[in-house]
Amino acid sequence: MKKAIFVILDRFADWEASYLSMALNGEVTDDYLVMYASRDNNLKESIGGMTMLPDLTFQDVPPDADALILIGAQGSWWNGDHEDIRELTERFIRAGKVVGAICDAAMWLSSVGLANSFRHKPVAADTGGPLAACSLAQDVMCVGKVVMANCNAPVAFAAEVLRALDAAPEEKIRAFHDCYFPGFHMALNDAGNAAV
Repeated sequence: MKKAIFVILDRFADWEASYLSMALNGEVTDDYLVMYASRDNNLKESIGGMTMLPDLTFQDVPPDADALILIGAQGSWWNGDHEDIRELTERFIRAGKVVGAICDAAMWLSSVGLANSFRHKPVAADTGGPLAACSLAQDVMCVGKVVMANCNAPVAFAAEVLRALDAAPEEKIRAFHDCYFPGFHMALNDAGNAAV
């Protein structure tokens, strides 16, 4: 079975992982084992107040994993240098594997020079710290096997990572995207079906 590893830090943005994780966990494909990794095995609390116990530490990420997904987190991407995450990310990029980054994880990826092909600019938040976003030219962009997205685009991010993984036929990925972005009833109408 293929493996997708989601990196979560304290105060992670739970909604940024949810669409992609459910897509890989049966909604779009059954071919992936979804696992969550962090620096330690301690509970992590999301911005929305959910708690999660990581499956793995960064040192335990299997070398045969197919994708590394970096999820935004309120403030955590700017605490320390995250050399361990950088090394892990570089390993995936060098191996030609899919790396996805959304929100301030995308901004961090760019700040450490791992996304130089993307057109972006940092945006400052009202609090004076980095905004949980990366101002990309589009909501989601893919260069090679690296996918980056703004904080407002978790559905588009999920769809683009699915494409980078070649996880399903395009029509299935598009149907998934359209169901959650324009909405279920609009997607049905666009497909020429009446809502039940």
